[in-house]
Parts: sequence; C-alpha cells; structure tokens
Amino acid sequence: MKLGVLDIGTNSIHVVIAEIGRDLGFEVVARGKDMTRLGDGTLVSGVIAHEKLERGITVVRQLAGLARSRGVAKIIGVATAAVREAANGGEFLDRVQKEAGVRVRTVTGLEEGRLIHLAVRHFVDLRRPALIIDLGGGSVEIMVGTDKELQFARSLKLGVARLRGTFLTEAPVSKGDHEHLHRHLREALAPTLAELKKFPFTQIIGTSGTLLNLGSIVSERREGRTLTTPLGFRVLHEDLKAVHKDLARCDVEELGSIKGIDPERKDLLLPGACVMLEVLDAFSVDGFVLCEQAIREGLILDYMERNAKKLALEAEVPNVRLRAVIQLMNRCEVDEKHARQTAKLALQLFDQLQLPKEDLLPSARELLEYGALLHDVGYHVSYNDHHRHGWYLIKNSELAGYSPEEVDVLAGIARYHRKRGPKKKDAALRGLSGTARRTIELLAALVRVADALDRSRFGVVEGLKVGTGGRAITIRIASREDPGMELWSARQKAALLEKLLDRAVVFEPARRGAESGREAANGTRVEAVRS
Repeated sequence: MKLGVLDIGTNSIHVVIAEIGRDLGFEVVARGKDMTRLGDGTLVSGVIAHEKLERGITVVRQLAGLARSRGVAKIIGVATAAVREAANGGEFLDRVQKEAGVRVRTVTGLEEGRLIHLAVRHFVDLRRPALIIDLGGGSVEIMVGTDKELQFARSLKLGVARLRGTFLTEAPVSKGDHEHLHRHLREALAPTLAELKKFPFTQIIGTSGTLLNLGSIVSERREGRTLTTPLGFRVLHEDLKAVHKDLARCDVEELGSIKGIDPERKDLLLPGACVMLEVLDAFSVDGFVLCEQAIREGLILDYMERNAKKLALEAEVPNVRLRAVIQLMNRCEVDEKHARQTAKLALQLFDQLQLPKEDLLPSARELLEYGALLHDVGYHVSYNDHHRHGWYLIKNSELAGYSPEEVDVLAGIARYHRKRGPKKKDAALRGLSGTARRTIELLAALVRVADALDRSRFGVVEGLKVGTGGRAITIRIASREDPGMELWSARQKAALLEKLLDRAVVFEPARRGAESGREAANGTRVEAVRS
C-alpha cells in the first residue's frame, strides 16, 4: 500500500509518500515541501496570523492532492510546536480536515522525540547508545537511545525560529545579540546537559532541515561537493565553528552567497549552529553525524508497527472487499470456522436453487458470502439480540470497497438471520430500494438455513444437493456424522425461505455412497478467510 505522511512543522509543511511492501519494509517514493513559516510571529504572539493560516491551509490542500494523485490509500498527519502553541491552532486543524480531508493531530515534544528515535534507530547503527538532537523551528528534541530502547527524551523551547524571533533582529548579528543568545542557551540547556552526562553515549546524531543545511555548507567547504547523501556525513566541531563565525558576520546579501546554503533557511542557520556548538562544547566531542530521516519516517515506522497485522492482511488479501470483512471479523472475534461453514453452505444453496437473480442486486452472490461471514459479529456486544447488534456494527464500521446500499444489505443479513423476518416498516429497511429489500430478504433466508446446518459448530455437514422437482424443494445433506441436530435446526429455520419460494422445503440425509460430500458440494467454494 501507499501511505502519505503530512508533517505541519513550524518552518515547513512536508508530505512524504511511502510504498509499504509485502515484507513490511518501506520505500519513500515521493516528497513534497513548502517553507510556509507558520511559526513566524506565532511563537511570540501565540496566534497564527490570518495570512499564514490561509497559506498553510492552501499548502496542505495541495500536498494532500499530490499524495492522492500518486495513489496514496491513507494520509496521516501531525502538527508540531507552532500549531500546538497557537490559540487558533484548533481552528486551523478543523479547517484542514474540512478543506483538505486530512485529520491532523498535534504531537507533544516528547512524542516527537519518540518518533524521531524510531526513525534514527532504523537507519543508523545504534548498537551503542547515541545522543540524538533534532532542531525544529519551535523546539529542540534531545534524546538518548539504542537500537532497543529510548532511554531519555526532553523537549526544550529552543527551536531555531523561536530563537531567531527572540534574539536576532538584524544581519549581520550584533555582538550583544549574539552573546545574549549564547548566554540564554547555556542557561536553558544546563539542567538537561547535566542529566545527559549520566548516559554513556558514544556518538551524537543530528537531524532536521537546519542541521542538514549546515552539513551541506560544510561539505561544499571541506570536500568541494554537493551533499547529496546526508546520512552518515560527519560535521566536525572545527567545521561547524567556522560556519558559525561566518553566519554571524554576514549581512543578508552575503548569507545568500554562501555555497550550499538554502535561501529559504538562511536566517535560521545561525541559531541552529549556536545550539549545536553549546552541545558539542559541553561534551568535548569532535562533531556529529547527520541523519536525514526523522519524524516523518518515524511516523511511517510507527504506523507499520501499530498496523502490522492489518498490513500483512492487505498483502495476503488484495481483494479490498474481502479484506474489509476479515478485518471486521477479527475486531469482533468472530468464530471463523462457523462463519466459513455458514458461507460455504449458503453459497451452495444460492447456486443450486436457481433463484430469479434479475430481482436481486448484481452483487448478491458476493454479498451473500460476506454477509454470511459477518452474520454473528453482534456476539462481540452480547448474545442477546446479537442480530440487532450485528446490524449496528456493520452499518457503522466504514467497510472499504462497498456502496452504502451494499453495506445496508450486509447489515440486513445480520439483522434478519434469526428471530422474525423483515417487515416493511422496519427502520433497518427504511429508504432502501425494492431490489435491495428483496436481496436482504432472500439472502437472510439462505443464511438462516446455512447457519442452522452448522448448529453444533463442528462442521458436520460436508455439503448439500438441492432437488427442485416435484411440489417441494428437497435439500439432501451429506455428512460425515449423524446430522440429526442440524436437520432438526434447519427445519425450524426454513419458514422464511419457504415463504419467499412459495414451496415447502424438505431436509433429509443423503444416501450413503450415492452422493458424497464432494459431489454434494457441487464445486461451490467460499473464499478462504485468513485471520
């Protein structure tokens, strides 16, 4: 499947499109980005300005459209500091959902840290503990982790956009502003850096666009080449100090001429370099390693971990309609063996009764199979009135791949597979076409009989053969054991079918040797259910 990840950050809004494979690995196949700068002014005022809000919604709509045009099945979205802290952040996300069709959740700084660690441990060798620094626009996430666990996480309001807006008012930066910024960082970082000294980490890893761009500048200077593959690139302490010095002394025009600099990020690089220098100085290390994968890749990995069973099912069962049924069965802990037996017998009845199919929905046979698989989902709520509970569960489960009318039919099969039959004034039938009503009535009648033919739930009935000659319809049951209980139960449940066919229905055991279970099954098969 293709998964879209929307990241509404303080500086940028990103979309990442990932192809999740059958082996539950993933590959990023497309990216989109816009430096929307939602945090400009927001982190100080606490409100997203009107023009920024409108621009943000437009960008999200465009990026979501890009993802859908690439065949993305699902988009998950997160928003970080700027939206999280804004008084109108909720209004912004409500409009995003309404206008772009994407539900976005705000994540805490600590959740950002967890997701970033997920990504880093997937792409970097963390057999030894590492200090991980992610410089966002509104906050900096500081973590210590290994390939097995996240050992420490802290989120500090020291993001590069926040620091620029608070301390840096001009370029070149005045000596007083520059010193003020470093004093603030030392004071704000001191408690966290003291805690970090308890951890025996052996490397420092830097993520985020700001650190990647600093790495690009270092690569141009040190190696004379564009940094096309940031993962694993080492930024030395001395290299960062030199870049930091130049960023502080350059005016706006000079900043733009630095080789490797991102013009849209040039005013954010100095505060980012200041943060990393304070960290490197505190631990007397010679540099840090870049990792371009962070929160967005972490979201993909988190989704895959939480939905491993679902994703495995999607790979195994490409039929979206059957897959939706199996997922609901799994959620409701349906007795799979009984559900499959009921579906198998119901299909045999449907195929052999020579029903007037022009009176039914074109998908009636398929709906019979899937409705039979779901007929007992109501047990998930309680045994009493489980037919009513089943109707409600199916109606409200947002089954993928079905039209609203088809969902009504599936729910109607569950509703009328036991107790009384359908009545014209029933709420479950309100607003349905005559064809849909007839389909529900007939398919429910077939499921009643098929359900009864597995009364013991031991799969006693191996198959059946329908005889339509004479005044009655005869259903001969092939079984490997005494089918007495099943025959008795089927006779009790045949009234609705008899009414619809306007003929008596007679059940009797098949003659041994004359009709084997395989012959009685008449070649009809039910799609295998995989849980």
